Amino acid sequence: MAAALICCLFCGCSNGNLTDISPISKGFSCKFSIADSDLSGQLSVNLEGDLSLIFNGPDIINGIGIRVKEESVIVEVDGISERYPRSEVPSDSPALLIYDALSAAKDFSPTADGDRIILKGKDCILMLDGYGYITKMEFDGSDTVVYLSEHSTN
Repeated sequence: MAAALICCLFCGCSNGNLTDISPISKGFSCKFSIADSDLSGQLSVNLEGDLSLIFNGPDIINGIGIRVKEESVIVEVDGISERYPRSEVPSDSPALLIYDALSAAKDFSPTADGDRIILKGKDCILMLDGYGYITKMEFDGSDTVVYLSEHSTN
């Protein structure tokens, strides 16, 4: 599952060379922010493909963490964790939108747009820079737009 989650995230391609896009098996982390909101923080995917979001804004949720592991969503507040079945979490939750987009990325069709690469899926669009880092995620049927920056591999 990790390869499916991380497919096409760090492809080392430049100038729209789509032949260099390939899945990798390393995890990654980056900063995220959600447009038209104060939500921001750190996003990471580990080697097992689990998604983790740790919020640093707004202040009221600073330090709260959300992890998505297949069919479970784990919320951590002040060292206390609570696990919820995915079916009990709203489907338009940013954590689930991001997790689903990354899980499906291996099936997306890449196209070049100048120095950017665009991966279009059934329910979302991922925009990557010329080095293969996702910089923006847009979701059909949702106003959620996620910006990603300061990428690194785990």
